[in-house]
Amino acid sequence: MPEPLSPAPAGPGTRPVDNDTSPAAPGDDHTTAADIAVDRPDETVPTVQVPKLCRGCREQMPTICDGCARKTSAYCRRCRQPEAHTPAPTRPRHRHDDLDQAVSQVMRAHPMPNFGGVTGWTAARLAVHLPDHPPATILAAVRRLTTTGTAALLGDDPERYRPTT
Repeated sequence: MPEPLSPAPAGPGTRPVDNDTSPAAPGDDHTTAADIAVDRPDETVPTVQVPKLCRGCREQMPTICDGCARKTSAYCRRCRQPEAHTPAPTRPRHRHDDLDQAVSQVMRAHPMPNFGGVTGWTAARLAVHLPDHPPATILAAVRRLTTTGTAALLGDDPERYRPTT
């Protein structure tokens, strides 16, 4: 009658797998790269190269460029081609006289604002009524109106103005 097998002693190069007590050989199907790294630290662990895919079309690309030996971009050459360039819409250009007239009209048509202890027209308050113009150009227009005498400066922190009568 055959003798029952005794468990193999645990040591380098051996490990039990699925209740199997036989030693695991380096080429065995049960050995992983991590086991090789732990059991034999002087050997390099084989790495698996994951294919690089384009983020746009999901086409496989090389990880390293053959020509310059640098990493390739996230998108392939086809996906990086610029589309037909359409310029962004720009604000219409207005003449100074038109803006000065619009600012003067808003200041005269609406009552002078008084909010939070700040009385008078600021560039930001005028920009609410003139949405096509940035506050910086409105401030420049109000400053021009003060030189012509159409508006008067009330305070300088923030710059507040009132229409003259």
